[in-house]
Amino acid sequence: MGGWVNVQIRIGMGEVKKCNFSDMKPYKDRSGNSGVKFYEIGEDWIRVRFVNGDVYKYSEKSAGKEHIDQMKILAETGKGLSGYISRYVHDLYEK
Repeated sequence: MGGWVNVQIRIGMGEVKKCNFSDMKPYKDRSGNSGVKFYEIGEDWIRVRFVNGDVYKYSEKSAGKEHIDQMKILAETGKGLSGYISRYVHDLYEK
């Protein structure tokens, strides 16, 4: 996405911290109604920015390797990530 993006990241129960992320990619949203706006993939994690501006980081430690691998696939294909998060890993973000 180029340049710095000022976003908020949720940490724990309701605490919000402002952070800058420069490597987030726009989510393709092939379904046209996703709650996901941007994402960033690391070696063992994925960071997701939702349309409301909230950013959550899911890692193999917090959500499990199988979930992270699937989320990476869905992020790159641009379809199904928001639903997957809601169904399987909603509260499994890093706290």
